[in-house]
Amino acid sequence: HLISEYFIAEVLNQQPSDVAQFLLDTSILSQLTAGSCAAVSERPDAAAMLHHLDAAGLFVVPLDDERTMFRYHHLVRQVLRAELRARDPDRERALHVRIGDWFEAAGDTRRATRHFVAGRQSDRALSLLQDRVVPDFLRDPVAPSPLDVSMIDPALLADAPERLLGLATDLLLSGDTERGGEYLRVLEHAQPPIPAESRLAARLTLMRAFHLAQTGQLSEAVTAAHAAQAIQDRTQLRDEWNPAVSLVLLRVYPILEDLTAVEQEAAAALARADLPEPARLILVPNARALAWFQAGRLSAAADAAGAAHQAARRLGFGQHFFAVDGLRVLSGLALERRDLGAAERLTEQALSITERWRPMFEFLTLLDRARIWVARGQPRKALTVVAAARRVLAGPSPVLLGQADEVEAQVRLSFGDLQAAAELARGLTGTRQAWLLARIALAAGDIQAAQHHLESPRSDLTPRDALVRQILLTAVAIERGDPAADGILGGALRLARDGGFVNTLVSTAPQVTSYLVEHAARMRSDAYLERVISAALDVRAAQPDRAEYRQLIAEPLTAAELRILKLLPTSTYLQIAATLYISRNTVKTQLRSIYQKLGVTSRSEAIERAVDLRLL
Repeated sequence: HLISEYFIAEVLNQQPSDVAQFLLDTSILSQLTAGSCAAVSERPDAAAMLHHLDAAGLFVVPLDDERTMFRYHHLVRQVLRAELRARDPDRERALHVRIGDWFEAAGDTRRATRHFVAGRQSDRALSLLQDRVVPDFLRDPVAPSPLDVSMIDPALLADAPERLLGLATDLLLSGDTERGGEYLRVLEHAQPPIPAESRLAARLTLMRAFHLAQTGQLSEAVTAAHAAQAIQDRTQLRDEWNPAVSLVLLRVYPILEDLTAVEQEAAAALARADLPEPARLILVPNARALAWFQAGRLSAAADAAGAAHQAARRLGFGQHFFAVDGLRVLSGLALERRDLGAAERLTEQALSITERWRPMFEFLTLLDRARIWVARGQPRKALTVVAAARRVLAGPSPVLLGQADEVEAQVRLSFGDLQAAAELARGLTGTRQAWLLARIALAAGDIQAAQHHLESPRSDLTPRDALVRQILLTAVAIERGDPAADGILGGALRLARDGGFVNTLVSTAPQVTSYLVEHAARMRSDAYLERVISAALDVRAAQPDRAEYRQLIAEPLTAAELRILKLLPTSTYLQIAATLYISRNTVKTQLRSIYQKLGVTSRSEAIERAVDLRLL
């Protein structure tokens, strides 16, 4: 409140009246362009006024390199909108309708609907949404603000499945998976049922696939997308929603690591004449880049993600949902070359797009953040982030759960918790499980078991899997004192050098990391090997002190103490007491016992220690 009063008195009211009115009128816009500002303010000099605000530093943020699109600083826009409503609510509604008309004429349905709803013309908004919501999403670089459903009369949706689907779709595309999913379920049980061979059925099945993908139900999403495609094929209906089926599949197949399916779907998408330019230049290349990166084709991944990133910047899609896969690839490439600062910056940018709105992609990006903490030698922070990722998705697919299990297992293995790592390995399959079990066996000194897990490799190993296997075979040779260890290491170095790997080479097996450092003087030095040795030194220096983590609690916690411990990260003492129906003094007494058993002296230390021991 004080900040608002200060801004109005010391900034807004100090501007010339025409500038102040321009600020107030344009505050209803989520994105400021010369055209939209001219339409809402009815000022022919809106472009000059907008550039004046930019030059004067009046709280506008550029959204493109050419500085033709801007937005207000979020807090400033909030204050300006509140002031406009307080001064003249009728004008505010009229402005919304005026700019809604302009957006509708420009073909920007999703923004038009927001303004019509705010201008109390919900019926008009819903009529627009039912056909245009998906096509506009595929072309719009900046997502409009979430639709205020509370301002829509439910009577407008009764017996109107097309309108209800349009509203559900808008909510899903805006990131409101919970309410959007609820509306989809209402439609699925509608009476009379939606005709199976209809445009509405194809659209509903498409959005069910989108919702399933967003919530991490990958196999179900693929099945639903194929069902939507089948309806489209049987009905032969021309619909601007049709390309979205391929785009859903191109977000799911890379996560399933089905490179063949990615290539087939990408080719099919690019062959479509109706594929929007942003999808063609950003989403499709990013899907390929992610699949190539995961397979270990780093050069191809870098080229595709780099080109898509440039296209996203040029088209204003840098903060769009389409950009996430590319940002994740660029972050992974930075981590692979041990540029941890760049990796972290790119991951945080991806999180700014996914956080709270895109559950599956937030989950995956949080795992990327955990991998960076591992590389920084911060296993506790990595475990905390993995735990946060697990909370994002309720009931994710085994593939996603396996990714979290693999990251956590590698962290726990790093500080010698072999039992926990082995338990987590049970949830993995294929080479992921085999390579992890080999690492656990190496850590346990069981060379024969490690060798067993590395035998009989599949003939279709990806470049990444082939490298990891060669590194682990090198570790086996080092552990048993095999004279051929140098030659096996040479094979790993050749694979890593050819593929552009650094981090994978130095972080997969501590035996190899130490061997590289200790025998560096005997190796023929070049720029690549110097980078590898430098990275190996960093990795070895960052390895956690296993003795610290191997200390187990002397006396197990009681059931009552465990109940309190599980509430400790999220509740105050009073809240714990109220939840468990015990007194505050009982909470304090049991916490003293918990702290003593865990060997800690504070709440934060207790939470960290409990995470280490897998009590949380």
